[in-house]
Amino acid sequence: MAGISGLTGNNYFGTSTTGVGTLFGSLKTNRSSSLASVISDYNSIRSGSYYKLMKSYYSNGSSNSDSSNSSISSLASSRVTSNYSMSNGLTKVKSAANELSDSANALKKTGSDSVFNTGTQDKIFDAVSSLIKDYNSLISSASDSSVSSVANAASSLTDYTSSVSSRLKDIGITIDSEDGTLSIDEDTFKNADASTVKELFNGSGSFSASVDLYATSVYNTATVQQSLLSSGLYSSNGTYASTTGSLYDSYF
Repeated sequence: MAGISGLTGNNYFGTSTTGVGTLFGSLKTNRSSSLASVISDYNSIRSGSYYKLMKSYYSNGSSNSDSSNSSISSLASSRVTSNYSMSNGLTKVKSAANELSDSANALKKTGSDSVFNTGTQDKIFDAVSSLIKDYNSLISSASDSSVSSVANAASSLTDYTSSVSSRLKDIGITIDSEDGTLSIDEDTFKNADASTVKELFNGSGSFSASVDLYATSVYNTATVQQSLLSSGLYSSNGTYASTTGSLYDSYF
């Protein structure tokens, strides 16, 4: 429209008389104010104000949309990373629980192939040391997990161990007050009464048997949580995504 100066022939600022008729034909009342409004709008279009306004509007809309899409993409990526990390953590917990169960079973086994019947004092010490090592590994991996039910299952194990701490201390096994891990003093253990050691670690009612049960509980809990995580029912912060799950979480 640049260079158009006014009304010439069938032209009104670049608009045909037919267009002008259409533009103003519907004006029946308050003609002067309506005409002023239309001309004002026309001048806004002619000067480029509408173009600038619309460009700015859609530019911001696109920017907001891009930003929103970027945020959604970032959130999705974060959830995938978080879930992957949680799943790896649960795998470590399961592995540690399985190893602890194995070492506890080796000690609680009775009969002719029991380490207490066939093994030397050194072998018994090595077997108990293996249990302690696996115990500490499970406690460490469970404490690193963000899944509350797994941490609670591991806490049940440490609570039980605390309940028999005096008996363990008598044979040289102590509990760290900070992280709940165990340590063993070799000299104290080897100088302890052999029947006391056997009673504590061998048989169905022993410390080893109870540790096996708690380790199995931790393993099963981690397995369930990992299944929920892979099914999409588990959120990135370690809670169940469903309404029922929220109620379930409230008990843990």
